[in-house]
Amino acid sequence: MIIALFAMMAFQEAPIEPTTRADLDAVLADFRLAKFDVSLGTDGKLNCTPDRKVASAELSIRTCMAAANCIMTGKRDKAALTQCVDGDRADIAKDYRRDWLKSHAK
Repeated sequence: MIIALFAMMAFQEAPIEPTTRADLDAVLADFRLAKFDVSLGTDGKLNCTPDRKVASAELSIRTCMAAANCIMTGKRDKAALTQCVDGDRADIAKDYRRDWLKSHAK
């Protein structure tokens, strides 16, 4: 499953990670508006794609990793999986912001 996440990242246009706080706020706003289409294919592979470009590969990967975790905890149908991932997204955004601020401290 991890390989699929990296393949997804390579498939997307390479997003530019934020370099300023204004960029960070814009990226997080886009992330909050994006809807991730998550499902488990008949082949057992996780499908996880946002409906709009999220300007952070890390946010996309974290979201798809949350989807994988949801699957491992038994949320396999589309509705339960989507609800599980959406429930994790606020924490993903909060953690991303915290990590970004730590790494860009002046």
